[in-house]
Amino acid sequence: MIDSTDRGQARAVWHELLVYAADHVPALLLVEAVRHLGAVVRLPRVGYLVNDPEVGKAILEDSGAFTKTGPGSMGSMITQVVGENALMNMEGPAHQALTAKLHDLFSAAYLDVVSRQVLAEPLARLRRELVAGRDVDLVRFMHLLSGKMICHMLGIAVDQKDEDETYERLWSVGARLTAPVGLTTTRLSDTEVAVRRAQFEDLMDHARGSFQRNDPRSDSIIQRLRGLGMSFEEVKGVTAALLTVGTQTVSATVPRAVALLVDTGQLALLRTRRDLRTSAIDEALRYVVPAPIMLRSVEKTSTVAGHEFKAGHRVLILAYNLMKHRRWFPKPRRFDITRQHHRKVKYLWFGAGSHFCLGFNLAYREIGAVLEVLETLPGEVRVVRRRYAHEVLIPTYSSLVVRLDPVAKKKNADDGNPAQLGEQHSAGEVHLGAEADRRKREVGDGRAHAEPAQPQRHEAGSGQGAKGGQE
Repeated sequence: MIDSTDRGQARAVWHELLVYAADHVPALLLVEAVRHLGAVVRLPRVGYLVNDPEVGKAILEDSGAFTKTGPGSMGSMITQVVGENALMNMEGPAHQALTAKLHDLFSAAYLDVVSRQVLAEPLARLRRELVAGRDVDLVRFMHLLSGKMICHMLGIAVDQKDEDETYERLWSVGARLTAPVGLTTTRLSDTEVAVRRAQFEDLMDHARGSFQRNDPRSDSIIQRLRGLGMSFEEVKGVTAALLTVGTQTVSATVPRAVALLVDTGQLALLRTRRDLRTSAIDEALRYVVPAPIMLRSVEKTSTVAGHEFKAGHRVLILAYNLMKHRRWFPKPRRFDITRQHHRKVKYLWFGAGSHFCLGFNLAYREIGAVLEVLETLPGEVRVVRRRYAHEVLIPTYSSLVVRLDPVAKKKNADDGNPAQLGEQHSAGEVHLGAEADRRKREVGDGRAHAEPAQPQRHEAGSGQGAKGGQE
């Protein structure tokens, strides 16, 4: 007999597979097919496919032998569009010098500013609309929230009467800029470069105006970077990473995370165990894998865990498969917010080494703030309809409409205080901030962790699909 928990898990697996299938069926089939063929699989015209977390992590931490700037890497394609100083396409001393300047960019104090100036009003509106019994499309909500974040980072003043239109437009610029490329693509055509460069310059026109205004009172990322003594070319490179991949990642992740929580019934658990919020974010990121594939180029022939990688070839680190490795994630298709991730593979969905995600803390703050709203609602949330996105870099929903259960809403109508949203979440930031600093110290110089021979065993799991997106 199948109980409701098993049905919920099966439903979650099915919808996650559909998210990937709607985006790119061939890539899904390929990645699923090679998942059980060993730690490393060599595929002609594609490259080395890495399925093992330890091998993948070792490669990410060795930027000398495996680079983001060599032929066929994502960095080489970014250079075609953005130029040489885009942070995501840098290596060596220049990259180290730039990231050193950015160490405190997303401090706890700055995230508190983001919570007040960017997150508070949209989250309060989200709560009001759900409590009022209205249907809310979480995909559009995240587009608007991400657009507002872009405006804040760039220091753009927005007229209140058309702010939603502006936020949606700026989000869509980032979405078009990060249009997907195929698994075998190693270089963009002249036409693709021209289109994406025009989109990038459209975004940077806003940044240029903010940079030239030189307003030391502004909390924008642009002014903070200028205050660090950075040139506008350096600023362009940093904001290119934050405003494209960064905002697209979070806006794609949140609807899928909410769907997983609702489908498996674990949002109800989170409502009673709010101490599990960070664990829920960890598990959601493991499950959805914001960057399903991370590209590197082999700079010099190297051997990793007994596997030889020859110079001049590409490496596709299949994060989608890494996060389903049964040794590290027992019952990997099962979504479980009580799962304890071993620290050797924890946060690997954000990369490792010198290119570990710059916006680590910002992503957790945004995702956690949305979950906090759902945790504190006077009733249960349910998904009333959903659609899957096509032709996107990061697999996601094109629409996920949620509604507050009317029976539960009526019974608990006086619960929750919108004015307090964000305050509870910021109290937990000390832990995340310390974790991020520790992680940056460990991965920044490419050092591996000293770990026990076997990962901690536990019961749990998860499920999803695959795609030709890149880090």
